[in-house]
Amino acid sequence: NEDSYLYSSLGACCIAVFGTPQCPFIDDCAPTASPTQAPTTCEERKFHPNTGESMCTNSFDYPPLWDNPDLKDQYFFETLEECCEAVFNTPTCSHEDICTPTSMPSVSPSGYPTK
Repeated sequence: NEDSYLYSSLGACCIAVFGTPQCPFIDDCAPTASPTQAPTTCEERKFHPNTGESMCTNSFDYPPLWDNPDLKDQYFFETLEECCEAVFNTPTCSHEDICTPTSMPSVSPSGYPTK
């Protein structure tokens, strides 16, 4: 049961698991010493498979491990077509380009509101 792993506080977790109100822990929400990744322009973004490998995207939603210099060439591509070829063995594939709007802007209103 997953509820047996959820606690209202760090102290409650430490007591339940270790029998003491203080224990070793990692706080994934704590600020890091290194700066976070800066936003890039759309021209600088590279395409990669999404985490489910069902499409290519140029979003920042990917495992941090892919930033490893030894893995970057395996997961990141200059163009959508290169990503589709490498991941799906075809020049076109399902994709999400976060730099391209998904819908057209709405047209200016015409006339007066109706009842």
